[in-house]
Amino acid sequence: MVLDPDPTQIITNAIQNFGKDISHHRSAAELCSKDVNACAHVLGEVSSHIDTAIRKFRDLNSVKASDLERNSDDVMLSVKYIKFLRILCLVCSMNGTDTSVPRDQFLSIIVPLARLIEYTPSDSDVFSASEAALHALLHLFTSSCSYERLRGLRSDIGNSASVRNELWQILKTVITESRDKSSEVKKTAAFSVWLKWFDVQEVQPFASGLIELGPNQELLRCDKSYWHLLQTGLLHGSSNRRKTCLQILSESIQRLHCEVFNEVFVFRPKEKELIAAQFARYRFLFEAISLGRYINQVEECLPYLNWTMSKDSHVHPSWVLVLLQAAFEPSSTEGIRKFVANWYMRGQPDTFPPSKHHLDFLLLSFLPWAMQGTHFTSSFRARDSNADATVSCEHGELLSSCIRGLIQALPDDGFIQLYVSELLLYLCEHGFVHGVAFVLHGIAEALEKRPSWLNRKHVETLIKISERDGYPDVARRAITADCSRLCEIATNHLEDLSTTIGYRALRDRWLKIYHEADGVEIPDRSLLSEEKGPCLTVLVAELEKTKYQCLSGPNLITCYKFISDFLDASEGSLEPANNLEVLHKSKYALGEHSRETKAELPEHQPEITPSDLKSKSQDSDGLDEVHNLFIVVDAVWNEMEIQDYPKRALMDTPSIFLHPVCLSQSMRSSKSAISLRSLLSDILLAMQKICQTRIYAFPPLAAAMRAAYLSNPEVASILPLGKFFVEFANHPPTTKNDFYLEAAVAPLLTARVPRVSFQTYYGVDKSYGFACMFDMLNRLRPEEFKLAQGTLETLLKPWMEQNTPVPTWSKWKTALQLQTMLILVDVVIPSAQLNQGLRLAYLMHFHKLVDIEPLPRYRYLLEWIVIRFYANFPRLRDDLFSRLSTSDHHQPRAIAALIRISALVTCLSDSSPESLLSVITALVAMSASPRIAVRHESQWYFPRLWDHAESKGWVKITSNPALVALNNHIRQLDKYSKPPPERLIDFENHELDHSMTNLVEGGYMGLAPPEAPLAKRQDFQMVWERDAVVLGRWNQRMPPLRIPLGEAFKTVSLPEQASKDAAPAVTKTADSSIGVPLQTKSLLPSTFSALSPDFGHEFEPKFSARPTPVLVIGSLIDAAYNLGGLSRVSEIFGAAALHVNSLDVLRSKDFTSVAVSSERHLPIQELQKDAVRDFLLEKKADGYVVVGLEQTDQSYVLGGGEEERAAKLPFRTVLVIGSEKEGIPAKLLAECDMCVEIKQVGVTRSMNVQTAAAVALYEWSRQHFRGS
Repeated sequence: MVLDPDPTQIITNAIQNFGKDISHHRSAAELCSKDVNACAHVLGEVSSHIDTAIRKFRDLNSVKASDLERNSDDVMLSVKYIKFLRILCLVCSMNGTDTSVPRDQFLSIIVPLARLIEYTPSDSDVFSASEAALHALLHLFTSSCSYERLRGLRSDIGNSASVRNELWQILKTVITESRDKSSEVKKTAAFSVWLKWFDVQEVQPFASGLIELGPNQELLRCDKSYWHLLQTGLLHGSSNRRKTCLQILSESIQRLHCEVFNEVFVFRPKEKELIAAQFARYRFLFEAISLGRYINQVEECLPYLNWTMSKDSHVHPSWVLVLLQAAFEPSSTEGIRKFVANWYMRGQPDTFPPSKHHLDFLLLSFLPWAMQGTHFTSSFRARDSNADATVSCEHGELLSSCIRGLIQALPDDGFIQLYVSELLLYLCEHGFVHGVAFVLHGIAEALEKRPSWLNRKHVETLIKISERDGYPDVARRAITADCSRLCEIATNHLEDLSTTIGYRALRDRWLKIYHEADGVEIPDRSLLSEEKGPCLTVLVAELEKTKYQCLSGPNLITCYKFISDFLDASEGSLEPANNLEVLHKSKYALGEHSRETKAELPEHQPEITPSDLKSKSQDSDGLDEVHNLFIVVDAVWNEMEIQDYPKRALMDTPSIFLHPVCLSQSMRSSKSAISLRSLLSDILLAMQKICQTRIYAFPPLAAAMRAAYLSNPEVASILPLGKFFVEFANHPPTTKNDFYLEAAVAPLLTARVPRVSFQTYYGVDKSYGFACMFDMLNRLRPEEFKLAQGTLETLLKPWMEQNTPVPTWSKWKTALQLQTMLILVDVVIPSAQLNQGLRLAYLMHFHKLVDIEPLPRYRYLLEWIVIRFYANFPRLRDDLFSRLSTSDHHQPRAIAALIRISALVTCLSDSSPESLLSVITALVAMSASPRIAVRHESQWYFPRLWDHAESKGWVKITSNPALVALNNHIRQLDKYSKPPPERLIDFENHELDHSMTNLVEGGYMGLAPPEAPLAKRQDFQMVWERDAVVLGRWNQRMPPLRIPLGEAFKTVSLPEQASKDAAPAVTKTADSSIGVPLQTKSLLPSTFSALSPDFGHEFEPKFSARPTPVLVIGSLIDAAYNLGGLSRVSEIFGAAALHVNSLDVLRSKDFTSVAVSSERHLPIQELQKDAVRDFLLEKKADGYVVVGLEQTDQSYVLGGGEEERAAKLPFRTVLVIGSEKEGIPAKLLAECDMCVEIKQVGVTRSMNVQTAAAVALYEWSRQHFRGS
């Protein structure tokens, strides 16, 4: 006799062997669902194991909990029972009336499962199994599961209410408390359970009453934390968590039937339909702005966002603030954050009623973003492209205006006290320093008319703000001015503030700033008594007496003024002194130069002969005073280094150390003079490097160097001017962002002290310094031939050593190098000291550079340099014209340059009719060249040569019928009558265009990529206006200009696009030894259909066994184009089936054009969007794992490395692909067993859906078919 097997034993064995044979799990669950006793036994075991796990995990930290899970057999068995519970719930949900299970036992397991989620680590198997089981358990009580499916139902209202209340308390605990690092994952799980909880319907099976398991009216109406927790969920976390919260919000409003009035949510049942519609729009806004990826979608939402803030809106402002605050989360794109911030700053702050929510938004989201330095440095706007002092900061001004408007709109004293206090406290500890200046200025402007709302605490905070470290010069003064102004406002109604710590110091700093505007200096202490006068002997004695401490701090400025007065008063007769001991201690004493110092000395330091010193005094008194001068300069420079080059002293340094008196004394032949020369040389080169980071020091340095040379040209023999010029050309000083910020903040200070401007603290603009350098180079004497030649060769060498083809852009190349070489060419080339062979070599070098240089701006300057050779030496022109006639057209760019140079040289005033006839004859043939560049260049310059011949009256040329016909034809062409803007920068008349004005700000500077001019015409005029003051007392004759200033001209605006003449990219050809790849794509049926009209009718879809069990869910995708691509990649990677929302898409042209007949080989089934959730649950019960392709905080990385959460895709996978815009909705994300994403390194937020699906399917194939 064969005994029937015990169902309980069968089920128990299946549970204990869980995971070995997945096909037995569902069979055991089916058996359990049909046997009441077995089901009751299993549920009892499940409950017992859950209680055991709770006891073990309670009060354990995450490390001990992980060890417990790995080493405890009881815990591992509990995991198996919980996983089986999930399958049992899913089977019971689907089997309908064939199920007979004890409902009360299922109900009793809900709270323990939730407790287990609360106590276990989020990365443990217990946690993941408990979350999945709780979802399935709640689904058992949803509206889709008929109540009649649950038999033996004697459950009362109190039991269900108790479960509901306990579950809600657990969810609140998980959401609000952070127990470990995995709290964010737990919070996401809690919100997911919360959403699932809404699916539980209120049912009334018998007269015993209503069974309420889901959220009820009392919870929605009375529990204030309910709506606060929803806002918390929307503020932080992953996108799927926020989607879940938005869905919970919608479900909550739909379930509400009673009035709700609290500080964040107002609901009236009679307006339910209107409120639901407006919150649906709010949900759309939130998804587009806070969860969106595309700025164009956000811009389209702007009208809806404005309307949401209107009086007609039923959406409480706190929800809008939640939306805005969520938009500033790191997961949002920078473009969206910037858009939201600008929308808020441009008039919205006063539309929000004052509240804690608004203040939290300001302090926690808006200001931390708005006070980042990058937003200030990226919004500079220059009213003058060449003047740093006219720079404004759009973001800073907008932020200041926003804060001013916000405070002015506050309705009463209490809110003003609160807002101002919090803002000042924020500025006291946070924020970009220049941002502090802008925000503080906004507060000051707002409170000037409302002084009664400043109290003593405000004053104390203002003092702390003014004492913050790290303020730059102008920002510190602007902040001090506004802090002082606010304190003055407070004194109108507060008692004496002099007893407040720091108030007097703040007041003194403000008075010093105020008097600086009037030129009144308030010294900290006197260095020397007035009766001693400016005497170096006294200063050296003071240095020895105080051991150089007399130079410390602000006394350095006093010492500078003393030295300056001494040098201005001296005329060569110096007082005697004897301080050789101090001299020998200096590192610049003769014979003690370091290697570095020697390397920086001029290479050819000329010896000073007796004939050079005839005009110099040699008496001992003068020599001793040179010692004193050296000691003072050395001591002051050392103190400069110690104080890290303070701004004011740094700006005064060049006028002192390069003072003509100081330089003239260094020309003596004594040991002290030689040491002084070495020191001054080192200071000059060091100052030049300092100018790279402190641009304000460059104009004084350039002006002082120019004044020194023009007042005494012999300084060229004692200072390393060659190195100075080369460094100037190779590394021109550039304006850093911190300097622009100072210029942008300066108007805030000017608003308090109108007499103060940016120039008050930073002097003239850098363009003045460049004008000084250009003018100095332009006035080099013929005696400086060696200096000019050495500088020219040093600059030319790297240009000649370039590898060809030359790249379009190189970091080391600058237009300033070519501008400097152009000026030096006019010094070197005409010189009698240059032999003809070397002159020709230079010419060939520049010709070569013209041929290989791809950048139009550089090529323009190189052609200008070449023309200068032919302008200075007419006998070289015959060779140029012969080259033009015999040139090979295989190098069109070089020929085009040769045409331009020849045409311009021929139009010089001293040209002959024979040379013009030679050139214009060559252009006749070139006008028909097959090379476009050659043909266009010839046709452009032919009429200009004709005009020159007419102006000269050369009838032999203008009467030639062939030339007349060609001239008339070219002038009728559109490209000549309507030339492109680039043509307008060409030389009209080289002799007139050869000017400093054209050199520094000519139209060629606008060629792509455009470059701002370093100086302008008015800068040269300003330099010359100051010459009378600076150089007048030295009675030195000004060397003449080699290149005239020229006339002002209108700037030509050019299109910002790459030059057509740019060198094409060089592509390496494949090795000829490698065979040509053979095309291996098969000919698709669609191709045959195109060849044979009858082929399509003969071909029928034949679905053989698919290579993989993967199911692709594309039901959420709307675009037929994307579905066609999804069909294509699904078939290629062997998916078992593709599910779409409607089979009608298969007839779409967009689908078939991309699918390329893949639908003939791949089963495509209809699965409507509303049925996706039930389909996923069914597949889960069959052993499938649902994988969502979505970017979340829990997503695994496809193809991830060891340091990443690498995705291990299960063999039986259901791959869910989200919609194009919204991705996977919250309800379906809750059903996903895991989410995967693709690692990205670019800035674009996501891939196209078909591309992402292809990556996921390939990764599945790689993992499971490796080696197949």
